[in-house]
Amino acid sequence: MDKYQQLEKLAELKSRGALSEEEFTAQKARLLEAEAPVATEIGPIPQTNEKSDEKKGTYWLPIPSLVLGIFSCLMLLDDSEWDTDTVNGLILFSVIGLTLGIISLSMQPKGRGMAIAGIVLGTIAGLCGLGLLVE
Repeated sequence: MDKYQQLEKLAELKSRGALSEEEFTAQKARLLEAEAPVATEIGPIPQTNEKSDEKKGTYWLPIPSLVLGIFSCLMLLDDSEWDTDTVNGLILFSVIGLTLGIISLSMQPKGRGMAIAGIVLGTIAGLCGLGLLVE
């Protein structure tokens, strides 16, 4: 007789009144303890949380991408004289922000919105910087 059948038999005896609650609990614990060493030999079954798997990664890539994209777009609002070094700095910041955003999107789902915003802002600023170089 396997353990499940024994547990069913104990439950039936308890429902008939042949076993008290304390006796049933003691017998059930004895049966389950006899099964426990087998379970510990195998080890616990790892449980995965789908939501935690969904958001793996860090914010170390998308946040700098977004910050550099915002900074690059804010640089475009400067109405002073644009020399070659300033335009090169604008293009450099936008390319770095664009690169970090693309790497973040390809490697991790966490911070996806920030990475996309960094890519968009970096692209806009980079294209405007290239336009300023052509002038």
